[in-house]
Amino acid sequence: MQGIEEGQQRIKRFCYLAQGRVTDIDKLHAIFAGRTLLSLTWDARRDGSSYLPKSSWSEGRRALCHQAMQMADVDYIVFMDGDALTTAAELDSFEHTVSRLRPAVAVPRVPKTERFTKKLGAKPPSWVLAYDSDEQFQCFDARILRDHLGGSPYVSRYDQVSWWYPCVINQKLIRKHYWRSFIQVNTIKVGNDSHGSYPNTFDPDYIHGEVTRLGLHSRLPLSAGGRFSANPRLDKRAVSLDKRLFQLMCWLSGWLYKPFDPARKPALTPELKTMIR
Repeated sequence: MQGIEEGQQRIKRFCYLAQGRVTDIDKLHAIFAGRTLLSLTWDARRDGSSYLPKSSWSEGRRALCHQAMQMADVDYIVFMDGDALTTAAELDSFEHTVSRLRPAVAVPRVPKTERFTKKLGAKPPSWVLAYDSDEQFQCFDARILRDHLGGSPYVSRYDQVSWWYPCVINQKLIRKHYWRSFIQVNTIKVGNDSHGSYPNTFDPDYIHGEVTRLGLHSRLPLSAGGRFSANPRLDKRAVSLDKRLFQLMCWLSGWLYKPFDPARKPALTPELKTMIR
């Protein structure tokens, strides 16, 4: 029976979406051979990829999401940076874990979260409830995009001011509505070393006001989306607290975790609906 269940778990279909330079997308298509990968380039045209010149990361992901949502037989949609590299073996492990647990959102280990994950020792559990994340690799149950959000989990409204603000909105959206079904898979590690030049205004008061206005403010003492503080001493204290809370969440993951329930639709503000659709 166990073998049958495992076989059924592997039939979950993943559609990967990646945007980046032509050279990066070429590498990804080699790694993702045999998997469904939709790609978009912004620097030059490429055969087999969409082309959206000089597009922001949120614009590119929104365009790719629209394509993927037309594919009725997709269970999970994974958004990636074009230079976020991994291996075929780690992708196999990731897909197996996600298919078995059926989360709303899943992310890999990334450099940003290693300060927490390394607290688990040399052999961390295969998964834990996610404490923080990065947009370079995010996996969503397709029903969230089709039925809950009616679009992508990314906004483009702030692109001319800061490409960081859409990251905050994205993380707050996940944390507000899906935190008990939001996992980090520890058997896959993804990283990218290059960062382009883009608008990156940092105004904690402004983005905190936007998070509140969009109905995404949460009282959960968790890291996702930043703490909106420019005070270095507070940041260091917050990191220390984050590490302790992360360890606590790891211990409690088995009790707190719940598989994604598509019937529990989040209540989104009209402003947020307009921005994500």
